[in-house]
Amino acid sequence: MKLKMKNMRNGSLYVDTVSGDMVRVRNHNLNTSSVAVTPPHADAPLQAVKLSHLRKANDDEVEQYLEEAGVAPKKKETVSYAPPQSLPPLPVPQTEKPKLPSVNFKASPVPRSAYSPPQEA
Repeated sequence: MKLKMKNMRNGSLYVDTVSGDMVRVRNHNLNTSSVAVTPPHADAPLQAVKLSHLRKANDDEVEQYLEEAGVAPKKKETVSYAPPQSLPPLPVPQTEKPKLPSVNFKASPVPRSAYSPPQEA
């Protein structure tokens, strides 16, 4: 699968297919065809690598890398779902519409003088 720039994630592990090295992407906005990478867990200077020379590291490669680095791999936590013992009752639909107070806009018209522009003295 061909990598696209929008799918790249800073900090993710990739394999450089030219050198065979594992690299970590540090900046995926270098330009339209290259990314900045470093060897993982190293204080090496950034290197530009063409996007076409990278592939995402698979689970076995990441696990091997974590063992070599002395980092314990993250254990995937499973979350079990327990439905609630009892549910609250459903709301009862209203059969009658509530009566809203009526407003009579014609009962108190605004005086015409309120609409006239102010007169100069």
